[in-house]
Amino acid sequence: NLRTQWEMTQAAEFTSDVNEYAYTAALDAASERVRVVEIGRTVLGRPINMFVIGYPKPPRSARDVAKGTSALINCNVHGNEPSSREACLILARELAFADDPRTLAILASTTVLIVPTINGDGRVRLRCDSR
Repeated sequence: NLRTQWEMTQAAEFTSDVNEYAYTAALDAASERVRVVEIGRTVLGRPINMFVIGYPKPPRSARDVAKGTSALINCNVHGNEPSSREACLILARELAFADDPRTLAILASTTVLIVPTINGDGRVRLRCDSR
């Protein structure tokens, strides 16, 4: 039942900052495969969050991630290209709850790191969306 603002509005609205933060926190709480960490702040002080996804649980620290194989996906690099952010929010959810053997095998051997909004300031500036 966890959906992004974009999904809930049938693509009429992109997910706002406030809704992104609520969504990431809800996904973190709902799945033991997911841990959300703040990896920094933008120049204007917005949090830069990253999903750490693994099976059966994500690694506990950056050092533990570095010991294995990982894949990093940075989204919304260009502020005026919000579709990658929406795709990454949905991808994180799909990885958090998938139960097919292939996905579970991938997550058991590879930590997936997803940063849904790497350029939050640019996204807000170019879209005038600061909610």
